[in-house]
Amino acid sequence: MRSNTSAKVILILTFIISNALSVFSQEKKVTGEGPSGTLPVVYINTKDAQEVTVKDKYIDATAYIDALGLKGYKDMASSTAPDTLKIKGHGNYTFSAFNKKPYGLKFSEKVRPLGMAKSKQFLLMAAADDAHGALTNLTGYELSRRLGLAWTPNAIPVELVFNGDYRGLYILTEKIKVDKNRVNIVEQNDKETDPEKVKGGWLVEIDNYNTDPHIDVNMGGNTMWVTYKSPEELSTVQQQYLQSQWDAIASSLYVEDPKDTVWEKHIDMESLAKVYLCRELLQDEEGFHGSCYLYKDQKDTKWYFGPVWDFGNGFAGNTHKYIFDRPQFSNWIIDRAWKFDRFREKVKELWKSFYYGGFATMNEWLDSTAASLSKAVVSDYNRWVNDEPANGGTKVMVTIDEQAKATECKNFLHDKASWLEEQWFPQEGDSVNIYVYTDNSSQAPYLFWWGGKSTAPNWPGVKMTETRLVGDSLFYTKRLPKGTSIIFSLVDDNAQDISSAAMKTQTEDINDVERDTWYYFYQADGPASQNKKGRYKDITYQINQRIVSGVSIPFRKPATGKTVRYNLAGQRVSSSYKGIVIENGRKVIVH
Repeated sequence: MRSNTSAKVILILTFIISNALSVFSQEKKVTGEGPSGTLPVVYINTKDAQEVTVKDKYIDATAYIDALGLKGYKDMASSTAPDTLKIKGHGNYTFSAFNKKPYGLKFSEKVRPLGMAKSKQFLLMAAADDAHGALTNLTGYELSRRLGLAWTPNAIPVELVFNGDYRGLYILTEKIKVDKNRVNIVEQNDKETDPEKVKGGWLVEIDNYNTDPHIDVNMGGNTMWVTYKSPEELSTVQQQYLQSQWDAIASSLYVEDPKDTVWEKHIDMESLAKVYLCRELLQDEEGFHGSCYLYKDQKDTKWYFGPVWDFGNGFAGNTHKYIFDRPQFSNWIIDRAWKFDRFREKVKELWKSFYYGGFATMNEWLDSTAASLSKAVVSDYNRWVNDEPANGGTKVMVTIDEQAKATECKNFLHDKASWLEEQWFPQEGDSVNIYVYTDNSSQAPYLFWWGGKSTAPNWPGVKMTETRLVGDSLFYTKRLPKGTSIIFSLVDDNAQDISSAAMKTQTEDINDVERDTWYYFYQADGPASQNKKGRYKDITYQINQRIVSGVSIPFRKPATGKTVRYNLAGQRVSSSYKGIVIENGRKVIVH
C-alpha cells in the first residue's frame, strides 16, 4: 500500500515538473517585426518571462538556435528540446544607456553554437552604440585576425528573439576567458599562495571603471586601473606579485632614453604592436584606456597584449593624427612605448607586410560582410527606429543602408592607412603619379587638378586632356604636385561651361593626394538628391598586391619616356637603385 502511494506521488511530481518545463521552454509566437530570414536566429526564453535588468544576478532560461539552413551553420538544440542556461546583463555604458541590451550567457553544459569552439560562456552583443551597422567591432576583430594575434574572439551576426519579442541584430561572441580554445595559458587557482604558481597564468584588463576588483598602478603620476579577470579572488601573495609586476612595468616605461630596452623584459613588443595597429587603423582613442586585455603564462616573464575587445569608439575622429596624440581618453602604455626606437621600428616592420598583405583585401571583406547583413539591419531598423529611451538613456543607433555604412568604413580605413603610410614611409619628392583604371572604354574620364604645391587655379583647375584614354583600360597622367586635389569627369571636349557639363558625370573631390595612387573610375546612379554619377575607388592596395605577386599591370609609360621604378615596398626609387624593382608593372632585377 505504501509503495503504491509513493509511486502515485512520484508520478504526480513528474507530471508537474514536466509540465512546468514545457511551459518554460515552449516556442512563443514572435511579436514585432520578426527576423529577416538571412541570419541564424537565437531564441531565448527566461523563467516566468522575466526581463534582464541587472548584471550581477543570473536568471534561469532556455535557448536554441535556428540556423535556417544557412551554409556553414547548424541548428543548436530546438524549440521542443532547448538547452538550459543562465542569463544576465553585460557591459557598462551599453547595458545602462540602451533599451537594446547586451547579455552574458552561461550554459549548463558546454555547447558549440554555430560552429564555435565548445564552451559554457558566450555573449550576445547588441551593437546598439554602433553608428556603422554593427561593422565596427566586426572590423576590429577581422583586423586582429589578419594581423595574427594569438587569439581573436569569434563573433557571428545573429538575430535575437527574447521571450517571443524580436530584439533585432546581435553579435554572438566568444567571451574572453582562460581556456585552451581562447586565452590558452595555465589557469591559476583563486587564492593561490605558492610563490611559483602565482607567476601565472594571469588575465587582466586595463579598465576605465574602478568598480571591479583591481590594483592601482602609478603611471607617471596618474592612476591606471588593472582589473584581474583570472584568477578572480587573490591571496595576499597573488596581490603582492601582481602589484610588483605592474609597478616594474610602469617604472620601465617612464624613462627618457629612446634606446632603452628594459621595458621589453616585461612586455611582449610584437603583440603590443599588433594591437596598436588594430586600434590606430580604426582611430580608436579609447583602445588603451579600457577593455585592453593582457595575459601572462606561468613560465613566461613577459605580459602579452590581447585579445582585442570593444572597438566602440572606432571609425570616428581625425584620421590624420595618432591615437595617442591629444587623445579623447587616456592612452596608457602606448604613448610611452612609442618613444622607444625599437618599438617604432617593430610597428613599421609589421605595417609594411600587412599593408601589402592582409589589409589589401579589406574592401572585399567589408563588402561581403555588409551584403550578409543588409536585410537584417532593415529588420533591426524597423524594430528600434521608434525607440524611446528612459531619462538619461541613449537612442539605439540603426541604419537601413548597410552598403553605405561599409563604404564609410572603407573610406575611413584607406584614408587612415594612407596617412600612416605617409608618416612611416614618406614618398620622396614634391610630386605624385595618378593612375586610373576603368573597365568601360566609353567611360574613360578626364582628370582635373588644382592646389597642392603649385599655382594651379581653383576648380575646375587644369584639365588634363592629353591623358584621355584611347583603347586601353589604364592610363597614366604626368606627375602632379604633391598635395594636389583632383576630380574625374566625362565632360565633353566641346563643352563651353566645363563645371556645368561635368556635373552629372563627375566624382566627388579627392583632396590632398600625397602618394602615387591608382583609381578605379565608373558611373553609377546615386540618391535622387545627388546629381553626381561619377564614382571612384582607391585600388592602390589591390594593385600593389598584384605587382608584388608578379602580376602584370598594363599602365603606360610617362610621356617623357623616362623609366619609373619602385621597390617592393611600393616606394619610388632612383635610377641608381640596385636589386629587385617594379618597372612597367613587372619585376626586374637591376644589377
